[in-house]
Amino acid sequence: MGDLIQLRSSVELPVEWRARARQRTAKLSARTPLERLGARLEGQIGAISIPAAKIDYSQLTAIRMSLRQRLQDAVGRTMGQTTIIRDLHPADATGIAAAASNYARLANINALVANTLLSKDFSHQIPNNTAVGVMGYEQLTPVPSIDAIQLALSSGVVLAQFLLDAIYTDQTQSIGYFDPPIVFSPLQTMQVNLLASAAVSAAAEAYGLLGFTAEPAGATVAPDQTNLV
Repeated sequence: MGDLIQLRSSVELPVEWRARARQRTAKLSARTPLERLGARLEGQIGAISIPAAKIDYSQLTAIRMSLRQRLQDAVGRTMGQTTIIRDLHPADATGIAAAASNYARLANINALVANTLLSKDFSHQIPNNTAVGVMGYEQLTPVPSIDAIQLALSSGVVLAQFLLDAIYTDQTQSIGYFDPPIVFSPLQTMQVNLLASAAVSAAAEAYGLLGFTAEPAGATVAPDQTNLV
């Protein structure tokens, strides 16, 4: 028999590269299915609204976990402080002070012209120690006219656009979830644009934005409420 010939690739990866590849594979295989789903959501690009009745509970949990982590990372990198994740308050998005309209509940600030996109219904710069994440839209008006919402930066760059009609026709719930959620990091300016199918008077149509706010512990709520009782 002739000599055995061993075939090799013309380019062989360095030892340290192969070691890092094995480590990445081990980490991925150790994740739970929910964690793997969350990792995929973090890397995807899109802007899809999903009626609450059409979303799977595991997918919703992954969206929430991913959003919480992204917000915590955004504030932690900026401030280097312990952060609290809490429900998004309307004033977090609008920057409007107490006792003013749109402090307790969102509504269109300006009058809407039928079939005309209103850019910058409100625009607010996020504080340097805060991050805001939006993961859904809540219908609060029985017969709504707002058909689309855009979440944008003040530069005019639209981060996401969601059509809302599928939420209104859902017979079980009046919430739609955004896939993926939208994050506004510290010092970014959050801008909301609205499109309505009919004319809407100023402050006439209430709605809600579902999401989280990340801020330093103690700014709104105590770091650990369980230890205060």
